Amino acid sequence: MNAAELEALWELGVARFGEGEFPAALAALERAAAADPDPDPEDLFVWAAALERLGRIEEADGALARAAAIAPGEYVAPHRVDDGEFDAAVAAALTALPAPIRAALERDATLIRDDFPSAAAVAAGQDPFLLGECLGELELTRLGEAGPVEVYLYRRNLEKVCATREALIEEIRVTLYHEVGHALGLDEDGVEAFGLA
Repeated sequence: MNAAELEALWELGVARFGEGEFPAALAALERAAAADPDPDPEDLFVWAAALERLGRIEEADGALARAAAIAPGEYVAPHRVDDGEFDAAVAAALTALPAPIRAALERDATLIRDDFPSAAAVAAGQDPFLLGECLGELELTRLGEAGPVEVYLYRRNLEKVCATREALIEEIRVTLYHEVGHALGLDEDGVEAFGLA
């Protein structure tokens, strides 16, 4: 395979990943990784994400470690946690919120731990590397003008950007507070102004 073909194969895999076609992305990315003696760390990161999507976590960690070795300031070998550890970090972050915000969340919102945004959401244009998101707004729900509020935290995406337990706990807190700010009806500037970023 010549350099142009190799680059085209990486690009195909990255494009398929961004379209939510994860098995097709992985097939192209694996072929490219096997043939490329000097891969770009960004390509390795996407390959790792495709491996994760299909449950091949140990292989994903190997690809992420390679990306981190090439570009240590940009990529990390992830710190992995189980569901219980992740949920405990979320609970601790929630406990630190003011009581009225906690009460509103408990009454009108559902916190959902998922590994990633769904393939359908990615195919519709959602960022596959999103750390969290909020669907709905508490005030509109309280007024009966909207459905329930759902706050998502994407565990595998959060792990991918954190090399230590401490970094992961902090990123969970930051992401959760950011999405809680959106649940409260704040835009990006409002979230930052209220210290929820």
